[in-house]
Amino acid sequence: MVVKRLAVVLVVAVAALIFLTRPGAENPHVTLQTAPPPTAQKPPTLLSKDSPKPQAPTSSGEAESAPPISDAADKALRARVTAYWRARAKSDLLTAFTFYEPKFRSQYTPQEFLLKFHRLVRFKPEFLGIDRIRYEPGGTKAVAFIRLRTRPDVVIGQEIVSVTEEGWLLLSGTWCKKGESLLPTF
Repeated sequence: MVVKRLAVVLVVAVAALIFLTRPGAENPHVTLQTAPPPTAQKPPTLLSKDSPKPQAPTSSGEAESAPPISDAADKALRARVTAYWRARAKSDLLTAFTFYEPKFRSQYTPQEFLLKFHRLVRFKPEFLGIDRIRYEPGGTKAVAFIRLRTRPDVVIGQEIVSVTEEGWLLLSGTWCKKGESLLPTF
């Protein structure tokens, strides 16, 4: 029984390592679906004079910071992010390719993108929504925090819910996803 549990823990750790080392995973947050959600506040200690100050909870999808950004630009970004992730969830990389910034798309033909970036659909990500968006000053750059669920083959019977971040750029009035890094093929 102990060996079986250790094997499951090892498999989960390997899956998390694979998931964390993919491009676009600069600061991902990974939890198993069965784990309780982490608390946002630290409990007061005997040595602290002040109890932690409560933070206003951010509901899913609210902007993390508040530089001046129009509602129309925010809605447009949310629509583009959602459409991009729906294409990825369907393993439709040809459609997903159209959402990338022109500089990135000019480096690859659609067929090259399919071959070189097939890893983007390796674990068949299920898009659970936009967790939040952080806009950079000026409102032409944003970081979208995306909530995903995956069921990697190496984690039998488990699913991983994670929040990953990705960059988006406002170019000529259209939000475009920043390019992916190319990993060597093994």
